[in-house]
Amino acid sequence: MRSHRSNVMMSDVSVEPEPVLPPVVPVPKPIIMAKWFPFGVKAPKMLDGSLAGDVGFDPLGFSKSKNTLYWMREAEIKHGRLVFIIVIVIVIIIIIIIIIIIII
Repeated sequence: MRSHRSNVMMSDVSVEPEPVLPPVVPVPKPIIMAKWFPFGVKAPKMLDGSLAGDVGFDPLGFSKSKNTLYWMREAEIKHGRLVFIIVIVIVIIIIIIIIIIIII
């Protein structure tokens, strides 16, 4: 078998050198102060203000990771909805008791 060679000479092909980029230096995140306490308390790393109502309040350190933070947020929403239902039921029970007392 014969090998096929190209008739192009190396001097005919223009090769542009790759541009030399400066090394990328990571920029450190600024320390975020908690907005819930007026005397300069640092906010936890996960509470960076990206969530609604996030003012850096986590005195017990529950937000160790994003997964824990999102799980706690969902649990808070579920508990809030449960409390709404319970309050409505309690108000209805009180109204029923008052009506029974008035009738008797």
